[in-house]
Amino acid sequence: MVNKILFTFSAKFLTAAINFVLIILTAQFLGAEGRGLIGLFITTMVIMVLVNEIIGGPALVYLIPREDTFQLALPSYFWALIVCHAGVAILAFTTILPGELIKDLYWITLMYIIFGIHLTILLGKEAIKVNNVLTGLRVLLILLFFCIAVFIYDFREVKAYIYAMYGSHAVCLGISCYYVWPYYRFGLKRSVTTVIKKLLSYGVIAQVANLIQLMNYRVSYYFLNAYYGADHVGIYSVAINVAESIWLITNSIAMVQYARIANSRDKKYAQQITLALAKFSFVTTCVALAVLLFLPESVYRWVFGEEFGAAGKVVLYLAPGIAAFGLSTIFSHYFSGLGKYHINAVSSVIGLIATLVFCVWLIPQYHFIGAGMAASASYLAATLYLTWKFMKDSGSGPADLIPSKEDVVTFVNLAKTYYVRHSGDR
Repeated sequence: MVNKILFTFSAKFLTAAINFVLIILTAQFLGAEGRGLIGLFITTMVIMVLVNEIIGGPALVYLIPREDTFQLALPSYFWALIVCHAGVAILAFTTILPGELIKDLYWITLMYIIFGIHLTILLGKEAIKVNNVLTGLRVLLILLFFCIAVFIYDFREVKAYIYAMYGSHAVCLGISCYYVWPYYRFGLKRSVTTVIKKLLSYGVIAQVANLIQLMNYRVSYYFLNAYYGADHVGIYSVAINVAESIWLITNSIAMVQYARIANSRDKKYAQQITLALAKFSFVTTCVALAVLLFLPESVYRWVFGEEFGAAGKVVLYLAPGIAAFGLSTIFSHYFSGLGKYHINAVSSVIGLIATLVFCVWLIPQYHFIGAGMAASASYLAATLYLTWKFMKDSGSGPADLIPSKEDVVTFVNLAKTYYVRHSGDR
């Protein structure tokens, strides 16, 4: 089990690293406007994917061991077609993306969604290694095809990235079909309506929460594009990806926390380690942020290109929210461990409301700086709510949030326990 967790974490880390290389290359060769269009394209695609996962998403993982795989996949495929058609139909009445990219969005999103359904089936069948390899391969192939377009064919337009996505998704979709085909037993054993009801009953709440969270993180892209254009989105997207890379620290700590809480029925102990890890996560996040904040504009220009010097200034305004996230993620995992998902859902809604209010107020005046301030306000609002709920649930006070040496000892002991268990499983 722990081997699988560590393999998954390693795969996710590698995927994140490849994604970051892609951000650098697209910024360098496509400029701020190109990077902005890619950000809008991917964000819109992910929104459509999350809507699709109301039927074809994580609910499949729970139902696949209990139901016929083909009967679950069939409505998921049809729902994918409906979502993609509806998505591009809505986009046609907006100026979010240029018209020539909308058709590409349809086909790439459709391939990605079907590929995602297959990945979920593999996860439900516990083919975790294949799932992780295909997930990493998708991003790796985008990088490979984009590099071929840029360095071999000297094709340096947004379409180079789009074609790279076409190639990657086509290859990965084909491989995933090969792996899921043996699980299909064609024929309908029960009513399709019954199957859809089951998928909806397990998928709606989780995906609405995920959709709200994504909008909380990325709705500022659309405000920036509407007021200032894709080039501002490009500069902001680089800044936010740089700042959010620090979350890998928080998410890693949360993984240790979740594994420990899952193996303990002592609520008081869960509260103690959550408080210690929240403080440790906050401090380490702040240290990593300090490194970023000392980077001069010349570094951003050198890494991403001349147009991206201002990204460092945006990171400065994102910093309070990114630091706050170091606390909120740990508290969020605590409530997830207790099954109190509604608390996390409320925090997401609070964050989204703050995002919308501050985007409308600040972006027209301060462009991508305003977007950074709005993001920080959103993260801070959500963090304050989660912190208040945790303190109320645990009976702790504001003084308990002050870091101490004992918190470091607690983290070291947890990490040692985690490592020993992993070593024993080998």
